[in-house]
Amino acid sequence: MKNIFFFLPLLIPSLLITGPFLPDFFLVLTCLYFLLDKNFINFTKIYLKNREILIYLSLLLLAVVSSLFSDHVISSLKSSLFHIRFILFALIFFYLSNRNQKFVEYQLTFLLATLCLLNLDAFLQLFTGKNILGFELKEAYILRPTSFFADDLKLGSYLAKFSLFLLALSFYIKKFIKSSLIIVLFSWVLIYFSGERTSFILFSLSAISLSLIFFKFINKKDLKILIVSVVIALSLLSYKTIKEPKYFNKMLINPLKELSIIGEGQLLPAHRKHYEITLEIFKENILIGAGPNTFRYECKKIIEQNKNIENGCSTHPHNLYLQLLSETGIFGFLIAIYFYLRLFLIFINNILNIKNREFKSNIIINTLLLMTFFPLAPTGNIFNNWYSITVLFSLGFFLHLRNKIRNA
Repeated sequence: MKNIFFFLPLLIPSLLITGPFLPDFFLVLTCLYFLLDKNFINFTKIYLKNREILIYLSLLLLAVVSSLFSDHVISSLKSSLFHIRFILFALIFFYLSNRNQKFVEYQLTFLLATLCLLNLDAFLQLFTGKNILGFELKEAYILRPTSFFADDLKLGSYLAKFSLFLLALSFYIKKFIKSSLIIVLFSWVLIYFSGERTSFILFSLSAISLSLIFFKFINKKDLKILIVSVVIALSLLSYKTIKEPKYFNKMLINPLKELSIIGEGQLLPAHRKHYEITLEIFKENILIGAGPNTFRYECKKIIEQNKNIENGCSTHPHNLYLQLLSETGIFGFLIAIYFYLRLFLIFINNILNIKNREFKSNIIINTLLLMTFFPLAPTGNIFNNWYSITVLFSLGFFLHLRNKIRNA
């Protein structure tokens, strides 16, 4: 039984490709099992004092309080109260990583196999029109590779998060570093063709930052391999882009227009209405917000009350911080900003004090978290289970590395 629940968390990144149900189901089973494990409970009692965990729990507690005062109590509580399973899972990942290094090694192996298969399948789909299961490219202005995600446009987001997670694991274990770097590079190409602009821009900035930080640690032999891989990746990107210019327009020209850098386009037209309505919701719920996951309901009320506001209703406002501002109020917003600033300060401190593999790995995972929580980027719904699982995996490993560095 113990072996089963040791391996269950390792399967979750791969299961995310199937959709939200299976990974969430496995996550819940894992949480229920470890809640009955005395060693885990004792471990949790010790590390609940960790500042990052306390910040996250404070935000969660505020979200539950906000739900209780919401006009949609039941619906909101489903999102806030049961979100505890995600922070619990982060602690389980932290616990298993601390207790047995084999857990991290197995996670590296499982994730490497998953990303290799996903990359190969996505490139096959990109250049032939179909993947190995017969799924065709998804048409949405451009023809987007989705691989095993089928109709879900999540390939870019998944690769952006888990290829960097893979790199952090490989630096920590000191295995498959070259393979992981190649996966990161070719994932970058696929993220570009996936049409997910936010993922592409943030991933590119993360990759450039990490290259500058780690350049002095690369030996000549590895540098040659890296240069060859970069040339191949850029050749693939250039060939497909020249053949189909729509990719270039979608990923580079249109974003510049939306930022009003070129042309006379309206600033951020895609989500501008969402943001305006979010601020209106906040004005009516300043302290603790309207309640988690209530944007769709509150948005309709705002539209009905003010006919001058354009309809920009959706399930969420497409920005993590604006979502927290409207749904958990000014207190939730300030907690989130404090959490991000803390991550940034830890990142700077690690760069100035690179000593060993833990520091290098922590810089990578910290970069991933800074990219995921970047304040100005459009994001998914923070209370969505698929989004939360991808985030909490990184947080669990981050907690493990922080603990290793503190105790070194």
